[in-house]
Amino acid sequence: MIKCVSRLISTLSGKEEFGCDVSGIAIRRLPASRWEDYRRLRLTALGTDPAAFGSSVEEEETYGMDAWQQRIGSALFALSGDVPVGMISLVFRNRIKTSHAADIFGMFVDEHFRGKGVGEALLKSAITLASAGGEIVKIALMVNPAQNAAFKLYEKHGFAVVGKLKKELKVDGLFHDTYVMEKFL
Repeated sequence: MIKCVSRLISTLSGKEEFGCDVSGIAIRRLPASRWEDYRRLRLTALGTDPAAFGSSVEEEETYGMDAWQQRIGSALFALSGDVPVGMISLVFRNRIKTSHAADIFGMFVDEHFRGKGVGEALLKSAITLASAGGEIVKIALMVNPAQNAAFKLYEKHGFAVVGKLKKELKVDGLFHDTYVMEKFL
């Protein structure tokens, strides 16, 4: 059973944020000081499932501390104890004409924690957070259709395919299509 509740989870901002608990897994933000944990999990994600992401280990392993500290602010983490085992990034668009929309990037769950509701808890937390202010009306994301578990999870939570980008990614000499999906809140 996945339980999503409103509670204080960020000691940095002091603001109320949203999270889900799944049998010993807590969903929360991490402070910028934990950038190395974020870097480690992100590089693991890119190495484990290279066709699931538009970026690569080779690109992101060159990022310095400042880049990781800046990027960690948009991520929610699934923690087992104090160890990050999953993540999802929710980016709010900041232009006047698109400020009603947000994007999900970088969804990943460590292979040892898959099939236990962790991905669902991360996704529900991101949707809850996007909905909280009442200003976001749409969340968009992209997914490789070969990532069947992720695709089905997104569909289950109301995301619909609105487009297909053919040969969007090239990984190890193979082309991969990408679905563009969106959910209206």
